[in-house]
Amino acid sequence: MRKQLIAFRLAFAVLAAWFGLIPLRMVSAEEATGVAGEWKVTMPDGSAGDYKIDRHGRVEGSVGGKKVAGHAVRQNDYSTLLTFTGSDVLERIGMDDNDHISLGHWDHRADFPAKNVNWTAQGVRQQAAAPYWATEPGFKISDLAGQWYVGYDNSAIHLYDIDKNGNLHGRQNDGVQLSGRIEEHDGRLLLRFKEVDKIERITPRVDGRLVFEHWSPSAGFPDRKFDTVGVGTPVRGKSAPGVEELDRPMVDTLEKIGCSAAALTVTRGGHIYYSRGYGWSDFEHNVPMSPDTPMGIASCSKPLAAAMVRQLCRDKHFPLTFTVLPFLKVKPAGQVVDPRVWDITVQHLIDHAAGWQVDPVNKAWQAYNGSKSPISVEEMLPYVAVQRLAFTPGTKNVYDNFGYQVLDRIVVHLSGQSWVDYLRHSLCRPYGVPELKWVQGDGQSEKGEPPRLWNSFEMNEQKEYRYAVSMPVLCTFMSHFWIDGSVRDKSNPLWVKTGGWDNCTSAMVWRQDGINVAWAFNGRKWTGVGEDNFDAGEALWKNAIDQQIQNHNIR
Repeated sequence: MRKQLIAFRLAFAVLAAWFGLIPLRMVSAEEATGVAGEWKVTMPDGSAGDYKIDRHGRVEGSVGGKKVAGHAVRQNDYSTLLTFTGSDVLERIGMDDNDHISLGHWDHRADFPAKNVNWTAQGVRQQAAAPYWATEPGFKISDLAGQWYVGYDNSAIHLYDIDKNGNLHGRQNDGVQLSGRIEEHDGRLLLRFKEVDKIERITPRVDGRLVFEHWSPSAGFPDRKFDTVGVGTPVRGKSAPGVEELDRPMVDTLEKIGCSAAALTVTRGGHIYYSRGYGWSDFEHNVPMSPDTPMGIASCSKPLAAAMVRQLCRDKHFPLTFTVLPFLKVKPAGQVVDPRVWDITVQHLIDHAAGWQVDPVNKAWQAYNGSKSPISVEEMLPYVAVQRLAFTPGTKNVYDNFGYQVLDRIVVHLSGQSWVDYLRHSLCRPYGVPELKWVQGDGQSEKGEPPRLWNSFEMNEQKEYRYAVSMPVLCTFMSHFWIDGSVRDKSNPLWVKTGGWDNCTSAMVWRQDGINVAWAFNGRKWTGVGEDNFDAGEALWKNAIDQQIQNHNIR
């Protein structure tokens, strides 16, 4: 299993190197997009530009006397991508230690990130964006209604349930029960506890979280400095015993990345023990994240793709050893220099063993022309077919994104349906898995579709493959299928599947004790070695859950 985890980490390290990301200053979560505010930008030719970026990433301004508008999307903890409305232009914004920004400019999105920037510009912040709550007129105590996870700097954890009238009930992680009431005092919010002589002052933060300044005893308020300070994050889902120990790594990672939403589900034997949503699914309209909110899951879609292909091959009486290029009727775009490409099978694709990893695909992309996005698999395959393989198919297992894109096309050809339609209606239904909800490329909801959080910015992905899935649904899938898409049996392997893409970090864990864990964040933290928040993952699927079992909270 350790070899598998190392392979996953190496795969993400390769992706990080390919994207050419250079670490800059970690941006505080309080800064929302990290670049919110008004900026004066100096272009390479000495001309000036003005960018105004609000908390929600909306951009307006002027460049060379021309008005521009667009959207800034937080990609990870040090990088933001800026796209312009009506223009095939992209800029990546990084911030240095002096609160200056550097803008790398690509004229064509498909050139990003494979080609170097066309030019770079420097910017200086003229004015910071107004705090979130300060811009919301008529803020009142009822806006705090709901459940809050509060982590203090002395490692204490409080879970608070607040009703619309400001009445509070909660508990500490040591089991002590708390109750109190929130009231307004000199324009500030104060929480007065009933059972104990304590008081907390609540200050809304720019990113929608709350700061809790704690005095004990309250006789020292307000002249005496607070004893401890905590940060409150909205949480949704049943507050079962011990849930705060699972909440801790989720909220810590949410804070570390600086993203706005996350979800976690823990199941065993078809029973949901914990299902939690963290942060905001609609930050602008004050809508907390529900545990049932569908999210983008990046590479955690691969087990679903493998399961679809296996099921179709069984139903159509196709062996998994049938060769891919002849089946898809690929006509090579030139002379085939490596005849081993004709030997690549569906099983090789499932096993990440086709030999197409990284270099052959990159060369094919550039040979195609490198200036069109998105590029379909059908357009790419003729050019991939004339590249030399990295190794003989079936002799190695090296993480392969392109191979799974080809599996998607095989699903379409075998089923006669779109990839998403087969996923929704044919794979899931026979096993009692709720239908997955498709998020269309234009972001519009289908009729009857629940609210969802689309959190992926994938420029080279075909629209028909975009969908979102909630963590309870993903755990239900896991209860019927293994990581390679095979039907789950009574064996007890340990499998870990991680996913990471711009604005997305996800994981699926099949534990040896039968517990399934799924979680996702709408942000990504690049560590420099491609680990993608694996620290949170280990805390969740091993340490925290082991503690829940010892406490008999999971049976």
